[in-house]
Amino acid sequence: MSKTWDVVLHADYSPNPCAAKLSEQIDIDRRTLFALSGYKGSKPIVGCVAGNEFRLHRRRYWHTSFGPVVFGRISSEGRGSLVEALWDMARWPRTLLRGMMIVSIVVGIPASYGPLKCALEASCSLADHWWIGPFVPVFMLIWCWSMPRRGGALSFHERKPIEDLLKKALVAGIAVHPRAEREWQCSLDDYGQWSSC
Repeated sequence: MSKTWDVVLHADYSPNPCAAKLSEQIDIDRRTLFALSGYKGSKPIVGCVAGNEFRLHRRRYWHTSFGPVVFGRISSEGRGSLVEALWDMARWPRTLLRGMMIVSIVVGIPASYGPLKCALEASCSLADHWWIGPFVPVFMLIWCWSMPRRGGALSFHERKPIEDLLKKALVAGIAVHPRAEREWQCSLDDYGQWSSC
């Protein structure tokens, strides 16, 4: 996850009422086969609120696991609350992409060696197609690296409605003294939490 917060708001309510108000405005992101979006309910924002943490994303009618999700927390600040959130991809697609990149490197380097060595020899039968060996692993690395960026680009329009929901549901405004650096890992991004919320 990134090191800085993307959304920092101040709400007049304490953390528990803020979490309750946010829960009322969303559907829990439980999967179902009987909905076009894949999630139960009909509210435009789905997610999970547990304790002082939350996870939110738009109800999508096109499937992408690489689209951005808002992970955030609500903490006490004076008589109100500080709401801090960041956009990121969920942990399991990030892990999948890292695994694919490692496989591309581990398999790609040895697979590229033969065609490159052959291309340097005069009697090589693969002289016209030597580039395929190195091209495939490089293409896989670029594809894995660009996947979260493409997911974010396709869902750029989802950010404003979620930020507006946070401001409206929590009656929150921009925080006067935001903490720029993040020193926290959201527990709602763990593998088991996606199904048990």
